[in-house]
Amino acid sequence: MGGLLSLCGSGVRKDEDGGGMDIELVSANVVDKRSDDSCIDEPIAKPDIIRFFMAGLGSAGKTTVIRQLQLLSLSDNKRYKMCDEDWKEGNHEALKTDYENNAVWIQIVRKNILDSLNLFVKQVEEEELVYDTEDNLNFSIFLSDAMDEDESWEYFKENRKDPLQDIINLFEDSTFLQVMTHKNKIKVEGKRLFDGCDHFLKTDKINQVFGDQFVPDEEDKVRCRNPTQDMHTYRFKIYDTNIEIYDVGGQKSERAKVGEYLKYWANLGSPNAKNFILLVVAMSDYNEPLTEFEGTLLDECLEYMKNLLENPFASKCGLLIFFNKKDRFLQKLKDEDCRQDIHYLKAYLDKKIIKEYKADGSFKEEDMHRAIASKFAEIINSNKIKRERDTYVRFTCAIDKIMMESIFGTVYYEIMRERQSKDDLFP
Repeated sequence: MGGLLSLCGSGVRKDEDGGGMDIELVSANVVDKRSDDSCIDEPIAKPDIIRFFMAGLGSAGKTTVIRQLQLLSLSDNKRYKMCDEDWKEGNHEALKTDYENNAVWIQIVRKNILDSLNLFVKQVEEEELVYDTEDNLNFSIFLSDAMDEDESWEYFKENRKDPLQDIINLFEDSTFLQVMTHKNKIKVEGKRLFDGCDHFLKTDKINQVFGDQFVPDEEDKVRCRNPTQDMHTYRFKIYDTNIEIYDVGGQKSERAKVGEYLKYWANLGSPNAKNFILLVVAMSDYNEPLTEFEGTLLDECLEYMKNLLENPFASKCGLLIFFNKKDRFLQKLKDEDCRQDIHYLKAYLDKKIIKEYKADGSFKEEDMHRAIASKFAEIINSNKIKRERDTYVRFTCAIDKIMMESIFGTVYYEIMRERQSKDDLFP
């Protein structure tokens, strides 16, 4: 990424005292001074390591952020490299072979699709709708029973004469298609569709994925869902700087351990390391209601962040927030099925904006971004949160390779330069 990085997104102005978060969204273009030595007008003092404690709920897209860094490291872009625990650059071809372990990816992608089909089947059953044919009904029962038992594609091949054709027939059933049009509101037994399902739920794609010659490409790997368990460490060199990322699982069973993980991570750091908490937030969770208590998944993420920042080990860390899945957020805002869900953000929007949106669905994207960011700023700026370091934000779409490469470069540059002026923005 040379020259001008056209990051026409929204930034958050930092408080003069540091540590706070003043919501002032602006358009920002950032010059990439790393690609041209003649542009660098002052030396950059490099710490030993820049360390990130990456946290967020299971639906946030943290794994996709890591995958994009891995893909950049395996590409022809020489600025990104994967490293081992001794910071030795790995053998490029060996790493590529390991990442492209297609046998594993094939199973993940196929399971993603089958789990999604199972949710649609359960929605049809819940609405007491009728399939076009008895064969489709019978297969829907077989599929649902199989996926409830966590069976693999091999089970389908062993027990059905032509399982791929069965899937296509079910997928093209008019009742099934009718339910799919309301996919943004489907939630059955506490489960919902994964955000990358649109990429896979097409007749041609289904034929490809369940065919014997299927080889997942980069797009498939980025868009599929594979939850992180426990804590994993990833090491990269970006522009010859050591970047270490600790990825913490976001499933409910993992969240209770986040305080222990943070303490462990903080105690591992060297004195010269720069420590940051990287919180990945799914903006599209704004209208996903919780069954346990009043509120949404976004509210649950707020509580998660609050508990994280109240940890004494967090106060000395910089805070970087990726408001992720801006594409899905926008898709939901444009979906008439989701229009009444704007009430979840009403405390952070002008009445005029809400009225216009409810009337005809019109809105400005920056207003909606501001509403999401304001919910988090409210917590960060509260008296209960003691912050000694600055807060930075970006609105991201982790599945967008070009956007993420721009953001990684900008994150690197801004953090390394340690800009302290009140007028500086983290774009």
